Amino acid sequence: MKWRNIEKKIASSFLRNGVRDSKYRWWWEHLKEPVISVLPDYPSDMLLRLVPSDEEVYFIMEDGGKFWLYEGYVDSFYKLVSEMYHFEYYVVSKKMEWLLCENHHCCLLASGNYMVRKVNEHGFV
Repeated sequence: MKWRNIEKKIASSFLRNGVRDSKYRWWWEHLKEPVISVLPDYPSDMLLRLVPSDEEVYFIMEDGGKFWLYEGYVDSFYKLVSEMYHFEYYVVSKKMEWLLCENHHCCLLASGNYMVRKVNEHGFV
């Protein structure tokens, strides 16, 4: 599936106004409910606790208003983001069931019933 089609699918699934909101640099300001945000000491460490290690996901990095899409497993992306600060990224279920984001404020945001429940179960709130 091409990047634009994936972007549209993600926007339709997780942004309040769908594709119209995908023009914004900070998608996390436009996430659909249910959504939860937490401020863990090390947000990237939460990826390994929240995202199933055997699930292939989309990984989207925001870079100055441009978005870069990758596919893979969370442990690979964790190695990258754990070394970066004030960096925004999204991890998205390929089934479009949930989305996780770390924004430039080191806030971890989750959208979708499954991931909101997982965040609550882990007691990050």
